[in-house]
Amino acid sequence: MLTLTVAKELSKRGHKVHVLTGSPNKSARAERAEQGLSYKLDEIQVHRYSPKTEKIGFSRSEYENKDSEEYLSKLIATISPSTIHFFHFGNFGTGLIDIARSFSIPC
Repeated sequence: MLTLTVAKELSKRGHKVHVLTGSPNKSARAERAEQGLSYKLDEIQVHRYSPKTEKIGFSRSEYENKDSEEYLSKLIATISPSTIHFFHFGNFGTGLIDIARSFSIPC
C-alpha cells in the first residue's frame, strides 16, 4: 500500500512512475506465466516479476540475485528512468543498486 500511495503522489506531481514488484513463493508454472507481466494500475505502470530464489537460496537472494539484476538491466534499457527509488530489496537483492549505478542513475 505504501508503494502505491507514494507512486500516485509522484505521478500527481508530474513524474512518470514505474513500479517493479515481485511475487515470491509461487509455483514454477505461475512464476513462468508472470515473468515480465506489465500492466497499468490507474496512472502507474507496474512491472511484475518473480525473482528466482530457489537456485541460490533465500538468504543469498537478499544480497545477490543475478536473475533480478539482469531483469532490472533490461527494464532500465527499455524505460530509461532518470531516478530509481528502492523501498526494499526482499527477494531482489541489493545488487540492484549496482545495476542502477552502472547506468549512472541516481538511486
